[in-house]
Amino acid sequence: MDVKDLSATPVKLPDGQDASLLELVDSWAERVLRLEEAAQAPGPYTDLSPVKEFVSGLQVRDRLEQSLTDNTSGSSAPALIRAVDALYRAYTLQDDHRVLARLDEDLPTEPWWWSRIPAAGPLAAEFSKQARKLR
Repeated sequence: MDVKDLSATPVKLPDGQDASLLELVDSWAERVLRLEEAAQAPGPYTDLSPVKEFVSGLQVRDRLEQSLTDNTSGSSAPALIRAVDALYRAYTLQDDHRVLARLDEDLPTEPWWWSRIPAAGPLAAEFSKQARKLR
């Protein structure tokens, strides 16, 4: 699936809006790039809203995955998505303490993107702080 195919593949968003698969990829990429920006931002945070924003990005990735499943015949993810996922892996680390799952037990732990948390910056510090509280 190339960029032309991604832009021509319609998806229905949870709010009922229509979008293209490429728009979902763009939204995921925007969320991932914010992780790099967030690593440079001043901190600490005064509330959990950045954590909630992080979680909403993972929900975008879920929608993207579901849309891929619905619109492709089991082929691997397009190169563009694999590249954004590689950036996500570079900006995050394995959530060995399962902080996300412990903060909200209703959150999924799979697929793989749900088991990663930011590696640097104030958001990473917030996850570390939350992990200490949950011990």
